[in-house]
Amino acid sequence: MLTDSEVAAMRSTADMALPDTIIIGGPTVVSDGRGGGTTTFVASGTVDCRIVPVASSGDGESVEGGRVHPDTEYVVTLPAGTDITSDDRLTFGSQTFTVTALRDPLSWQISRRVEVKEVD
Repeated sequence: MLTDSEVAAMRSTADMALPDTIIIGGPTVVSDGRGGGTTTFVASGTVDCRIVPVASSGDGESVEGGRVHPDTEYVVTLPAGTDITSDDRLTFGSQTFTVTALRDPLSWQISRRVEVKEVD
């Protein structure tokens, strides 16, 4: 069994392998004054990260809605305990990503990993 200080040391080491930063944005509905609204994403924080593409099988194309399109997915690694939900959007430079899955460990969280897809 690891002690709390050993887990903290492992998190510190993992955080040193996060070379970039990413902006986390949460959804906010802006009223249109007629009972509807538009969803916008408001930055809630900037955190260190590492982004890697997920290896695709075949030629990297998939079919959605009856259309074939290139499909690149990524795994974003964040510091342990980062507050992020599946409704959030991530901005990295000029790229925007939507969260497709949260990878929550069953035991010690050394880092936080999320699966994302680039928004067109």
